[in-house]
Amino acid sequence: MASTYQNIDLTSLFDTSKQIVDIIRSNYLKEGMLPQGKLASFTWTVAYNNNLYQLQLMLPPEWKWVELGRRPSTKMPPVNAIENWIKVRQLVPQGRNGKVPTTRQMAFAIAKKIQREGFYSPNHQGKHVIEKSLQESEPIIIQLCNMITNKFNESLDKEIVTVFDGLDSFQTK
Repeated sequence: MASTYQNIDLTSLFDTSKQIVDIIRSNYLKEGMLPQGKLASFTWTVAYNNNLYQLQLMLPPEWKWVELGRRPSTKMPPVNAIENWIKVRQLVPQGRNGKVPTTRQMAFAIAKKIQREGFYSPNHQGKHVIEKSLQESEPIIIQLCNMITNKFNESLDKEIVTVFDGLDSFQTK
């Protein structure tokens, strides 16, 4: 029996699900948290494997720190990641007493401060951007589920008709 899911148009699923990514990006901008560097590269994929449709939001590992913040800890965040962030943001270190720190020294100072005080995203009010975006996207998610369900029902109806047509011709012989 052929898969009843194979006739779903992945392009229309992808185009519809892209609206969710657009909402997430828009909400980051509204919160003043413009994703940059790797964080700007999140995507939404639509795949079909082994009779299973998968709609997946792909985020780099750093998203959780932007989304959730970080409490004070005995461990420092990775200095390399902060150094990359400084480069992406094109931050220029300011010196004191005629000494200008290197990017690495600035990253280390930021890491130490985060270790001591923690980090919470700007404008953090207990509602996370992705969580809020997914709540806002609920009608789109329902639309995606309906697209898949409707196509499945259409295909299932055709399969049932085919089976019963076969039974009718078998009984009349």
